[in-house]
Amino acid sequence: MITTVTGPLTFGKWQQPAALTRAGLARADPYPLQKILFCGACDQQFFGTRLSDGSRAYRSLCGCRLRPLPASQVELATYAEVHRLAFGTDTTTGLTSDHYAPLAVRLFARIALGITPDDLRFIPRI
Repeated sequence: MITTVTGPLTFGKWQQPAALTRAGLARADPYPLQKILFCGACDQQFFGTRLSDGSRAYRSLCGCRLRPLPASQVELATYAEVHRLAFGTDTTTGLTSDHYAPLAVRLFARIALGITPDDLRFIPRI
């Protein structure tokens, strides 16, 4: 354990879910961003779903988005934005998606999705 002047170094709240998952004490959420994903046109919330081929996707019942968006592409674009905001562009970290998902939920009040998985608009918490 690493200690500092103020005491032992502990996990922050945003790191705890990842640590519990790695320790086998909790299952990773297969759709970690569904709480903050919304349609950019009508503001309807997205939810996670499995497609017939077994892949993960985010979809909305709003009608604006008739096709589901691949979850991995949406998540990678979101985690890249989290990394840019939290650490800068040239910093490498040992963080995984288990770390970035809870951090994204804390950084963004919502993420507005457009037509493609790369068409994201991030609305920060203020």
